Amino acid sequence: MTTNSMREYTRDELLALTPARYLSNGFVDSGGKPRPELQTTYATAAGTQLLAAELSPQELAFTYEALRQSLPLHEGAPPQRIRATVDEALETVRGLIGQPNNPGLTKWINECAASVKGTSDIDAFMDHVLAVLRQYTVMVAFRKP
Repeated sequence: MTTNSMREYTRDELLALTPARYLSNGFVDSGGKPRPELQTTYATAAGTQLLAAELSPQELAFTYEALRQSLPLHEGAPPQRIRATVDEALETVRGLIGQPNNPGLTKWINECAASVKGTSDIDAFMDHVLAVLRQYTVMVAFRKP
């Protein structure tokens, strides 16, 4: 499966393309630049998985915003920093919505966070979450009833 070509993916392929698979080579390329597929194919795969998990777009938006606001408050090595940020964001959103976090969201974001190794990964992680949020909002708006 090549990720550089603009090929069509089936729904089943997108559902199988989890962060554990698409981040197996990390968030950044050999030159330290974010992998472009994180904004396109992988964001679509994540959105497809979150749609199957029946995530509300509001919960995803709240989670992104909680991540964005919490990130500067945490220090340490990138893996520990993103772990603390994700935990705090999920806890904040859980309190905000008054119910447990969507299991699909929790699984996806934890798999993404597990692939953060270096400082450049943190920015790529945040950019990926934002790309997923943008795509997901459109996917929900256009889904068939």
